Amino acid sequence: MILSSATGIAVAQVEAKGCDFAEGKRILWGESSVEARQQGLVSIRCAATFGNPEAQTYLATLLAAGVGVQKNAEEAVQWLRKAADKKFPAAMTRLAFAHLHGEGAPLDKVRARELLHGAAELGDEQAMANLGAMYGMGDGVPQSNEVSASWYLRAAKLGGVSGQVGIANMYLRGHGVEQSFKNCYLWAALAERQDFPRATPLASKCAESLSVTERQDVAAQVAQWKPEKR
Repeated sequence: MILSSATGIAVAQVEAKGCDFAEGKRILWGESSVEARQQGLVSIRCAATFGNPEAQTYLATLLAAGVGVQKNAEEAVQWLRKAADKKFPAAMTRLAFAHLHGEGAPLDKVRARELLHGAAELGDEQAMANLGAMYGMGDGVPQSNEVSASWYLRAAKLGGVSGQVGIANMYLRGHGVEQSFKNCYLWAALAERQDFPRATPLASKCAESLSVTERQDVAAQVAQWKPEKR
């Protein structure tokens, strides 16, 4: 059921309702009544209105998907810009997607690349993985398997499944890195451990070229592996 977007709520009313973003999310998804869920949305929008970049990004996600609110890509981008101006990495990455696909924002791959680079340097693994994809395809940037692999690997080391699958594919094909079925299997197995659907067939393909001993060695590495700190 779509709830009202709660636009135009008077500041006094908003302040009276409270601006607890975490509590707003809990109410929005944990309550069954429309009235209670409306209150959750009010709290989320309130927190966004008063400058919480996480709340702004979350509200933008709801608006972009039309989940709980009327779908509005343009308003979603407005909130993303507010959060991106505060250098909130997740907002920068989502805003880059909007510019990449022209959804609620002008199609602008140069701006998308700038935003992804900024978010990546702030430690956003999803931005890193998407830079890996852009450089691998030459989409809005000079094509470079080496640069692609380096971004995928940075994301993978932080524990990002998109980066892990990306670098596993690079090792499988020897694109930008020396071909290594063992490294391919390692990264695919790590992504598989996080229940990433695309990882299972990739891990199986990588493992086909390994000996039993090599598979056991990778299994031991997977069991002990921990992501790098951001």
